[in-house]
Amino acid sequence: MSAEVLLVVVALVILAVTALLAAYLTAHRLDRLHIRTDLARAALIGALERRHTVTAAIVAELGGRDPASAQRLSHALALARAHPTDSVTGTDPRPDPDPTRPGPPADDGAPDAERAENTLGTLLAGLDVAVLPVDLAAELEDVSDRVAMARSFYNDAVRDTRTLREKGTVRALRLAGRAPMPDYVELVDHPHAGG
Repeated sequence: MSAEVLLVVVALVILAVTALLAAYLTAHRLDRLHIRTDLARAALIGALERRHTVTAAIVAELGGRDPASAQRLSHALALARAHPTDSVTGTDPRPDPDPTRPGPPADDGAPDAERAENTLGTLLAGLDVAVLPVDLAAELEDVSDRVAMARSFYNDAVRDTRTLREKGTVRALRLAGRAPMPDYVELVDHPHAGG
């Protein structure tokens, strides 16, 4: 074997090892981004569920003093709770989503779930917090901030994951496997009118 052939073989081996290492590191980064997206999804779901709980407390508090507002909030809460909370974030990435949960798959109701959550958020933002007890008003402000932050963190994680997944090498090598492409959540942030 001549020196030129040996040099070409060594160069090809180095190139192949470098390509495999780059693919491995990219796949590892993609896996970490999917985990980050899943954790952000869980935080958003928790924040939305907490907002539902705070809204129920507000409805109970307003029931005697402002029945019209209580009724509107109660109706919006019922619409938001009609969808599984995780349907706001789209497809559940687990290989086997909870088969015991009744209702359609999570991604079937996403636009309606987002609309219901946005309606609830709009009503809560328009609520005069001066009529609420101080602790309940503080809880409403806290939960509204947490929903906004959780939505922001989730959408940032989705953006980063989608950016990496849309690269040609990631698609060509199918480094994402069968993981579903995460979708953005379109929840509107409202400043508090009464706070």
